[in-house]
Amino acid sequence: MWNPADYFGAGQLFVAILGFGIAIWQLVRTADATVESTRLLGARLLANDLLVLLPELEALEDAVHSAVKSEDADKVGIALAKYARRAQRVHGHLTSSPVYEGVVLVGLINESVEACRDAKQKLYDKPKVNIIPTVRAARQSIDKVVLEAASFSATLQKGTESGNNRRKRWFGSRRSDQ
Repeated sequence: MWNPADYFGAGQLFVAILGFGIAIWQLVRTADATVESTRLLGARLLANDLLVLLPELEALEDAVHSAVKSEDADKVGIALAKYARRAQRVHGHLTSSPVYEGVVLVGLINESVEACRDAKQKLYDKPKVNIIPTVRAARQSIDKVVLEAASFSATLQKGTESGNNRRKRWFGSRRSDQ
């Protein structure tokens, strides 16, 4: 026969089991939230890197055009190499995340880097080479990349702004309810 102490003990056991169950459930939710937060942070950091790197391609495009105007093969070769290295870095960032899979910019960067390598090689094949026709394909390819990069950068920036606004609206509405 159960006395009141037994009922009280059973109640304590039930509450303890329920408490442990809720604690474990909260730990699982916290772990899932941490994983998701880490994923989103990585994506945000990658987007921030791209927002810094993409405008640099425009400056490197200008450097290539200036070097071509100087008609100095060494300056053109250096400018093409700098552009190709930076473009490859952007390419690496874009291909490292499935978020940017299928982005047109990836293919354009591949084409421009290949065109830069070809142009640079042709610059040094002969002692005297006509620079403008030699680097024409590379310059056109770089121009395409820079135009697409500007569009892509604006899209990334817009995504950042809408995320900030959404967060502000959410917190604002929560505070006004109080």
